[in-house]
Amino acid sequence: MLYVATRFLKFGSVNRGGSSFATVNLQDTNSYLNVRDEPSMNGNIIDRLSHGQQVTVRVNRSIPTDWSEISY
Repeated sequence: MLYVATRFLKFGSVNRGGSSFATVNLQDTNSYLNVRDEPSMNGNIIDRLSHGQQVTVRVNRSIPTDWSEISY
């Protein structure tokens, strides 16, 4: 599973399965959003996303609300 900090996502539409689409929204458009292997700043960084990149956010109520489980 992959996780990012929710505050850097701009949410769009929700599909029938309960997941939603979001766009990476960074104040510094030349920076990156770290993708981690657990919903914590202590999680290993396994990838990074660019400003404007689209992801699918999965509903996961078992993780902290300031983190989102994603796929892309």
